[in-house]
Amino acid sequence: MSLVSLRTPIPKLGQLPISFLEKVVDKLDMISQLKLRKVSHYLRVLVDSRKPPVNKIFIKYGFSGISVKFDIWENGQRRSCRMTFESLICILQNRKLYLDELSVEAWCHDDCEMCEECLSKGKQIRDVFNSLSHRLRVNRLRSECHEMDMLSIIKKLQSGCFNEWELSCMWHRHRELHWRMPEEITSSYQWKRLKRFYLDDCTVTVPIEHLLHLDWFHVELPLASMDDLKKLRDNAHNSASFKEGWVEFCPTTLKEEAIKKRLDLVPNPDPEKQELLFHRIDTSDEGLDIELWCGNIFFYKPYNP
Repeated sequence: MSLVSLRTPIPKLGQLPISFLEKVVDKLDMISQLKLRKVSHYLRVLVDSRKPPVNKIFIKYGFSGISVKFDIWENGQRRSCRMTFESLICILQNRKLYLDELSVEAWCHDDCEMCEECLSKGKQIRDVFNSLSHRLRVNRLRSECHEMDMLSIIKKLQSGCFNEWELSCMWHRHRELHWRMPEEITSSYQWKRLKRFYLDDCTVTVPIEHLLHLDWFHVELPLASMDDLKKLRDNAHNSASFKEGWVEFCPTTLKEEAIKKRLDLVPNPDPEKQELLFHRIDTSDEGLDIELWCGNIFFYKPYNP
C-alpha cells in the first residue's frame, strides 16, 4: 500500500492570487520593486500597474554624466536616494506615476556654450521623454537646462496636472543671451492651464499677454514697458482667480515717478511702510493693492479672512 502525501505544493510567485501580489508590491520599497519587475514579464506588468512611491525626481546632467535622485515614501516617511538612469526610465514609463515635483538641471564647465559631452547627455534626456507614449502627471516643474531639452519635457507634461513652473536659463552664468519664450510653449495647453510661474532670469522674455491667465507669477522683465505694467494691473484687478504678481523691471528704463503717475499710486497709509506705495483700485473686498520699490512692482489681492 502506497502512502499518499497530503502536503499542498507551494505555489510559485507568479501563481499567487493577483490581489495578494498587489498588496505585496505595495509593501515593497522602491529598490525591491525595481528588482521584482526583472523576474518575469508578468511581474513587470504587475509592478508597472501600481503607483510607484516616488514623490519627486531630480535630474542633473552635464560633462560629468547624468545624476538621478528620487524622493520616495517608505513607511510613512520621505527619504532621498540616488538611482540609476535605467531606473529613471522605468519609473517615467509607469502611467500611474504622479510627481509633486520634477527638476531638470544642466551644468557645463564651458564658459561660452554647451560642450559636446553635455549636448550628448541632453540628447539622452530628450530621447527618454520623447519615447514616452503617455503624458506625465507632474504638479511642479523646475527647469534649468538647454531650450531644446526644456521643450521636449514640457510637451510630455499632462495639462491640468501641471500647475507650477520655475524657469531658470542655464546660460545666465556664461553670457547675456536674451531669448524669447518659444511660441511652441506659450500656445500649448500646458502653458494655457498653468497657474503659477516663476522666472528666475532676466535673459528670457515672456510677452505680457502670456502672463494674464496666471494666478501667481514672479518674473524678471527688463524690457517691460509702462503699458505692460498697466495691462498687468488691469488684468489682476479684473481676474477672479488672481492672487499675486511680482515684476522686476529695469529702473533705468522705467522711472518710478512715471509709474506712480501712470498707475495713480499714493503713499502707503501704514507708517512702517512709507517707503512703499499703495493703491487700491476700488474699496470692495476684491480690490487690488500695489507696492512699488527699487525696480520691483508687486500686485496682490488683499487677504480677506
